[in-house]
Formats: sequence, C-alpha cells, structure tokens
Amino acid sequence: MPARIENVLESYNWNVDERFDNKTLDYDKEKHNWTEYFFEAVRELKPELPDLTQIHNYFKPTEFINLRKHLELFTNSKEFSTRLDSFFADYVRDLVDDPDYLIQSTSGIRFVVPNQDELGRLLAFHTGYWTGYNNHMGTVWIPLTKTYGTNTMQVVSWDESIEIMNKIHNEQLPLDEIQRLSIEKSYPVEIDIGQAWLFNQGHVHGNINNETDITRVSFDARYALPGHDLGPRRAGSFYRLQGHYSKIDTTDLATGPWVVFVDQNSSYIGETPHFIIREFLLGKARQLNLNVVEWSNEYWGCTWMPKLQDFVERDNISGLIVPSIHAFSGTKEKIKDLFEQSLKSGQQILFADENILLKDEQELEVIFEILNLEKNNT
Repeated sequence: MPARIENVLESYNWNVDERFDNKTLDYDKEKHNWTEYFFEAVRELKPELPDLTQIHNYFKPTEFINLRKHLELFTNSKEFSTRLDSFFADYVRDLVDDPDYLIQSTSGIRFVVPNQDELGRLLAFHTGYWTGYNNHMGTVWIPLTKTYGTNTMQVVSWDESIEIMNKIHNEQLPLDEIQRLSIEKSYPVEIDIGQAWLFNQGHVHGNINNETDITRVSFDARYALPGHDLGPRRAGSFYRLQGHYSKIDTTDLATGPWVVFVDQNSSYIGETPHFIIREFLLGKARQLNLNVVEWSNEYWGCTWMPKLQDFVERDNISGLIVPSIHAFSGTKEKIKDLFEQSLKSGQQILFADENILLKDEQELEVIFEILNLEKNNT
C-alpha cells in the first residue's frame, strides 16, 4: 500500500493550528471587493445576469463546466493573482509561520445551485488529506454571496473530524455512510460578505442539498509552507511564489523545431503510461502552435541523462517541451548544468505543468528558487 494512503490517519497525530481551526476572518470588503470582481467575470459570459445568486436561472447545467473553466482561468491571471497576493499580505501573512509562504496558483471556484443533488453536482464530505493536501497548508474560504442553512459549506470540528476519519478508515465505510456520518456531526458556515472561513486540511467538510432559492458562490485559496514535502500539490504548478505569475507569451516562443522529451526515470513520472504523458505534452504543443518534429524518452536506468545531454547540445533544435521542472532524475547540479547549456546554445525549454518557459537567466533563477523550496526534491 502506498505510504501516502497509510499516512492519512497518521496526519491527525498533529496539534491542530488553532489559527485555522474553523475560524472567521473579517476583511475590508471595500478594498477587497471579491463579489463585484467575480460578478464582472461571470458577466463576460452572461451580460444580462443581475447578480451571482441567480446563476442557476441564466446558465444551463450543461454550461456549468465552461463557467467553472472560465473562472479558473480568471483566477490564474496576473491581475487576479496580484489582488490575491495583496489580500494574503493584509490578512494571512500574520497567521502563518513563514513570510515566504506559497499561494495556490488557481483558486477553487464553487457554485452551489438550488437542488444541486438532482443535477449530480453535490460535493460530498471529504478532507484535504483525501485530495492531496497535508498539514503544511491552510485554506481560506471566501463566500461571494449570502451563506446560510443548506446553501453553505458544512464543517465538522477537529476532534469530531478525527473520530469520523478513524471510523471511516477502520471500517472502510461506503460513500453514503460517510455522508450520513459527516452530516450528523456538521454545522453550517454562516458568515457575511466581508468575512472568510479558515480551516485546516484535516477538517471534514462538504455540502448538503441546497434547498434555498439562491445559488451560493465562493472561492477558496490555500497557502503552503516552503521546506516541506508538498506531495502531489507541487510548488511551481499548484502553488506559486508570491509575485510570480506563469503565463507564456507566445511571441517569446522559438519558431523552429521542438522535441517532446520525457525522463522516464524521474519519480515525478512514476508509473504513468508514457503515451498519456506524451499526449499531454503534444496537446500543450498544439495549443501553443509549436513545431514538434520528434518525441523521445530518456534511457531507462540512465539517471545521468545522456539523451537529454545530447538534445541540449544539438544546434538543430529550437526547444524542448518537458512535463515539469520536477521531472528529471539527475542531481540538481546536473540539471542546472544542462539548463545552462541549453541557454548558451540559444535553446528553450518549456515546462508544461508549471507553464514556465526557460529562455533567460531570470527564469533559471525562478526555477531553482522553486526547486530549493521543497523537501525531498530531486
């Protein structure tokens, strides 16, 4: 059994961070007018929408996925990221133990329409531990509409979360029993615009069927502390540095031949089938109109990366597209040496997961600042 699965219950052997123990945070809603800001973003799709609580009357259920994608792209923009940096600096910085905390790159968007259970859109009770988070992270949940009764998030206290999770795992409960047990112990988060809810990754939380006549809209963002194993939620992709926004300017991309390259020895790749990774990279290349002429894998067992070395020394290749800054098996020194060789030869490297284009020394510094943040990094 993978260690991460075995450690779900062990994660609770931890003194809960009381600053994020189901606490309310008051903020200046004039300075940080999140409701109006998101409302304008939604109206880009439906200009006639009167307010966020009426989303269910203006969007068909089949349009919800596109709405969510639209808003997630919105939260990934430089403008939104700058606003979120400012909000965290004002209200979160004093609550965490490291001023160099990381911030979630793309905020989670939740819109809970009336009777969402009938549409198959009910977000079941869960914990952050089940979705890849750990104790070195905290969640800031910000409602954009009025929250009350059945339309809001339901939460469970820390002690009862421990009790529930032990029962779930020890008895291997089915989902309907997990939902029933969690509902019994939960209570609604009823806060106003201008307030946020802070909780840890071990708190059980979820939704029940929205029996009100309005749509509840909220977004959530997380901080993560550097210097820890962040698991699958890695720095550079899921989390970003403060003030760093990864958006590739297509005018910066080399127009010559590109190669899709995968180091199959990397722990990042693991046992993921090669064709899945290759198709992901080819899809990214198509999105950016890159001229891909070849795909290739590193030799199995060759962690000194001879094939990558060969590619960066070629003068007939404009760039390499690779899965991630974390997807190399060599030492940091070897990786940095190869990246520097690439720059000297005028060759670019595009890291698909992080959306980072290595084209100059400045980006090289950012890459290694990220790599040096995480514990147990290659």
